[in-house]
Amino acid sequence: MEHLGETTDDIIVTAALTPAQRRHIERRAKDGQLQRIFKGLYVAAAGGPDDVARRVSANWARVAGVIAPGGVISHASAMSGRPIDGMVYVSHPTLGRRKVRLPGLTVEIVPGCGPLAGDVPMSNTGLHYAGHTRFLLENLGMKLARKAGADAVERYLVMTLNASGEKALNRIRDEAAIIASALGLQGEAASLRELVAALLGTHKQGTLKTQEGILIAKGMPVDAERMMRFDALASHLRIHPFPRFEEGVPSGVPRHNFCFVESYFSNYVEGTKFATEGFTRRPRGVSSRADASVSEQSACRR
Repeated sequence: MEHLGETTDDIIVTAALTPAQRRHIERRAKDGQLQRIFKGLYVAAAGGPDDVARRVSANWARVAGVIAPGGVISHASAMSGRPIDGMVYVSHPTLGRRKVRLPGLTVEIVPGCGPLAGDVPMSNTGLHYAGHTRFLLENLGMKLARKAGADAVERYLVMTLNASGEKALNRIRDEAAIIASALGLQGEAASLRELVAALLGTHKQGTLKTQEGILIAKGMPVDAERMMRFDALASHLRIHPFPRFEEGVPSGVPRHNFCFVESYFSNYVEGTKFATEGFTRRPRGVSSRADASVSEQSACRR
């Protein structure tokens, strides 16, 4: 795709194009090479509707930035770091509430505060990404489709505590008190403060609802991500029998040598090195069959 204005391999944004360049893009759209999905936004049409939807989904941040420039990726979208079921939420200080449905993506504009301290610019998309404290506040409160909910916030706080310690939770609590009024989320800030206090053991534990949070408050830290991995491993082992590997080394001297090599390198990978200089092979016939058998068993016993 030729380089005109703001482009990726699949997306063309015409805002910065000259009139002549825009007419060229419009001709390509009429020829079926491009598909106009929003004012000033074109997508490569090759491959048909499914590929168009895939391209829009893959470039969701750029697309959302054209629809709601100056907005903030917020609520559940900010917590997950991506659209959920093809939906992305954008808070905007001047645009009214509406949903813009596109192939592969729906952008829901939520009237709300613009970028605040702690929000992160998203490259050249024209958007900001809600900071951690902000999206935690936005996902508390009454149950709405755009909110991840209190349990998700609690799990995120547990993950933060495991990764960064108590200071990180205290910082979130203090930042929430500062930005809550700008967001109009003073009640949510109080709920967040109670969650932090319960996790740190300075507030009643009844505030906590998740298994992870309750265990943390009882002084029994738990790493939920690794628990899930161990559960998955245990489930796999229960239903999949171990393969049987037939012995590939015969008895006698070959097996004796094999056991030595296996034992030597098993120690080697753990950092133990044995000098092998000066070793000589015992003349054939010196050891009895019984001695060789005992030696073999000793070398294989670990």
